[in-house]
Amino acid sequence: MQDQYVSLNPSNTLREEKAIRNNLYQQRLLESQGGSAAVTVGTQWGLTAAVLTYSACRESGFRMFPLAASKSPSYAKISMAFLFFYSFGHSYVSSKFGDRRSFNHLFSNKGAIMAGSKSYDREE
Repeated sequence: MQDQYVSLNPSNTLREEKAIRNNLYQQRLLESQGGSAAVTVGTQWGLTAAVLTYSACRESGFRMFPLAASKSPSYAKISMAFLFFYSFGHSYVSSKFGDRRSFNHLFSNKGAIMAGSKSYDREE
């Protein structure tokens, strides 16, 4: 792999190299978490839990609109159900398809990786 980016326009070299490093870092970080499947499954489980919580709140007379401060406990239930099940779904896929050691390496060394002084790959 090439260490230095060569641009046809030398005045843009630093900016383009930084953008390429950032895109590659984001891609590697996502793949180490299990790819887009982790986000998709987490979102699906979170939305399902939120809809089921909303329907349970509807049975007791809750209506989403108009927005009111007195309804904030029900809003909190719905959002907490989404966040909990999103985290659960994301973690499930990450544990099955992700690479925890690569994620830890990328997350803890972001500054050095973005500066180009550390490799994207972890040292064994």
